[in-house]
Amino acid sequence: MNVAVFMGSRFGKNKMHKINAKKLGKTLALNDHMLIYGGSVSGLMGTVAKSVKKYDGKVTGVYPKGHFEDEKPLYDIDFFIEVDNMDDRKRKLIDLADAYVILPGGTGTLEEFAQLLCEMMINITPWRPIFILNEDGFYNGLASQLYTFIHEGFSYENEKLAKNIFICDTIDILQEKIEGLSWNKF
Repeated sequence: MNVAVFMGSRFGKNKMHKINAKKLGKTLALNDHMLIYGGSVSGLMGTVAKSVKKYDGKVTGVYPKGHFEDEKPLYDIDFFIEVDNMDDRKRKLIDLADAYVILPGGTGTLEEFAQLLCEMMINITPWRPIFILNEDGFYNGLASQLYTFIHEGFSYENEKLAKNIFICDTIDILQEKIEGLSWNKF
């Protein structure tokens, strides 16, 4: 399966983020899932991609040409797709994936998740599993906000949300979910 991972182009302060990115890359590779990601060598993005390659997995990077000066592309991957801008990058990442993982990141990661979820809610993108790594409570606020949307009546796809969004409190739980991914579950 193709698994898109949205994550930071930085490492963040918690050293576990980098360790977890390496573990995720290994899990993707050993379970024959192709990583679909933003194409950068920087931060968690580069860490996951390099880990997948270390364990002989497949990687597709989608990178906006000429967009970043401090976030360089990683060319030593299986498929490198250059797009015109960030919107085209997101579109390609979403369209190529069969499942999604959200690792720690900043506003870009949050924006990617929000677009993905919104598109699923209004039937632009088919419902597919979304796994959110909430190690050390990184995404507690996001989980709380999703609950608030439902509780306050601003989300009408509650059953689909419950069946497709998995908040994983540890990397071990996330790895188990990734190991269990198969076409038979769709």
